[in-house]
Amino acid sequence: WENAHSEEMNEEASPLVVHYMNHKLGEESMGSEMRLGAYTAKLKKGSKIQEIYNADTISERHRHRYEINLNDWEAFEEKGFKATGIHEDGEIIEVVELQDHPFYIGVQYHAEYKSTIKNPHPLFKAFVAAVMEFKENPKEV
Repeated sequence: WENAHSEEMNEEASPLVVHYMNHKLGEESMGSEMRLGAYTAKLKKGSKIQEIYNADTISERHRHRYEINLNDWEAFEEKGFKATGIHEDGEIIEVVELQDHPFYIGVQYHAEYKSTIKNPHPLFKAFVAAVMEFKENPKEV
C-alpha cells in the first residue's frame, strides 16, 4: 500500500493501518484520554510469544491512543502476519508475529515498563537470545 499510514501522522491517508482508538475510549478529541495501565491479553497457543512467556495470558502496561485498524487485518494475514496476543475483550490486537520469521514480534504494550537490569523483561531476553543464535547460525531471513 503506497499511501498507507498512521492516523497519528497523516489522518488523510488511505488506508489508515493504525488509527485513533476514540471509538473505544469514548472521546472524539485527543485530550488526555489514553489507554493507560495494565491490560490482560490471551496468547495464542504455539506462538513465539506464548513460548517466551510460558503462559496463556499476560498482563502488560500500556500508554497509547492508537491501535491496529482491524478493517485491514485480513490483508496482513494474507502476507503471513498472525495476531498472537488479543486483549481479553477480543477487540484489540496486542501482539503480532510474522509467520516463518525467526523473530518478528510487535507488541502494543510497553515491555520496558516491567524491565530492570536485574530482572529484564522476557521479551528482551528472548530477543537477545535470538540475536545470539542468529550470530552463531546465520540464516537468510
